[in-house]
Amino acid sequence: MIEVAVDGYVPAQKTAGGTERSGPGAGGDRGPGRGPGRVCTSLQEALDLLEEDPALERLILVYPGIYREQVTVRVPGVTIQAVPFDDLGRDRETGTDRAGADRTGADRAGADRAGADRTGAEGQVAADRVPGVPQQETAGVGDQAAGRGADGSWGDVIVTWGLGAKEVLEDGKKRGTFRTYTFFVDADDVTLKGLTIENHAGPGTQVGQAIALYADGDRLVVDSCRLLGWQDTLFTAPLPPVEIEKDGFIGPKQSAPRRENRQYYKDCYIEGEVDFIFGGATAYFETCTFFSKDVDREVKGYVTAPSTPEGLPFGYVMEGCRFRSNCPDRSVYLGRPWREWGRAVLLRCVIGPHIKAEGWDDWGKELAHTTSFFAEYACTGPGAAAFGAGTGSGAAALGAGTAHGLGAGAGAEADGDMDTKKERRPSDAGSSSRPAWCHSLDTRAAEAFTRENVLKGTDGWDPGL
Repeated sequence: MIEVAVDGYVPAQKTAGGTERSGPGAGGDRGPGRGPGRVCTSLQEALDLLEEDPALERLILVYPGIYREQVTVRVPGVTIQAVPFDDLGRDRETGTDRAGADRTGADRAGADRAGADRTGAEGQVAADRVPGVPQQETAGVGDQAAGRGADGSWGDVIVTWGLGAKEVLEDGKKRGTFRTYTFFVDADDVTLKGLTIENHAGPGTQVGQAIALYADGDRLVVDSCRLLGWQDTLFTAPLPPVEIEKDGFIGPKQSAPRRENRQYYKDCYIEGEVDFIFGGATAYFETCTFFSKDVDREVKGYVTAPSTPEGLPFGYVMEGCRFRSNCPDRSVYLGRPWREWGRAVLLRCVIGPHIKAEGWDDWGKELAHTTSFFAEYACTGPGAAAFGAGTGSGAAALGAGTAHGLGAGAGAEADGDMDTKKERRPSDAGSSSRPAWCHSLDTRAAEAFTRENVLKGTDGWDPGL
């Protein structure tokens, strides 16, 4: 096990009764270093240590603070877990021990390293103050929106970086989408728990795409995390097989073989504007909150942009999730196919009034009407579907999108610069129903989209949180 604290100080953990407890993370002020204490001052340092010494336990405990770094995870099987203030026996509001003693070291307020204010969903209710972290502007729509995961953490550990796709580098080329990440997972069997991962570059209208989490691993678990950004917040790899625009995929996996990834997101809060959950993974989102942020454009945004590989039965499945926003009513789409075979299914979700009546946009891809699969089941809320007679029952859900080939040059968007000014958008006719090419699942069809069935693959994987 390795512990990480921004200034190398690891506080002794306290029980609720104020007594010190022993065990992992209860080492007291051991100080920084690479010796027996294994206390690092950055996540990347800890991950590098694990690569150097495979015999180390693959567990990284991260203590409260703001970690200003770009992180790459190449260690399979590692768990990176935030240690919230509650686990340290500290009072969140006063920063003191529950027994009354003032805290010291890295457990102090840390105003000198606080920096600029965090920027959750604009114009909303601020979350509770976190000691050592500037005020969070967040959605104000419940625990997850305020940054509290199922484990009770409130975003005590923040990993933040700020690169945008429009930045022009020394070679005269734009940085592009896939080199903007704050946190890059490039390994299998990784678990992230209780972290806030942020790309603070700014709105897509100013900086372009800006990835917070680049997730390229099979059997990935993201539990009780916040993913904060604007355009393209979460990329669920793999990339599509072929780029449409030269250098559209420039980045760490541009030439890597494409392979299937299964990913599980539980009790997470994910915010953004355009295509803020996108990619080709088979990903199951359970009881998550998706917050669409208001931007200065006619269509405010798109929550999802799946590029599910041809022939795969599942893409994105969102079970019991909440779609919230500070955007005007009927101004955001649930999603659109980044590639013609994109697939997304919503089960028992609560959908806010910001979602357009059409729900789904075809991105100008006529072929996607027969090859993609976008469906809903038992969703509620003012933005939920009112399906018309043209929609199907979804009985063919597992077979949809496997019978048609893609023509040469299919697709109209540029991979590296999905500028909304170039998009083909359907007119908003004010319809009360979804398009005929989308699906309303019946109960029998919906049973195919359980977590166990979606994620099992050939090895029977079930994260089972």
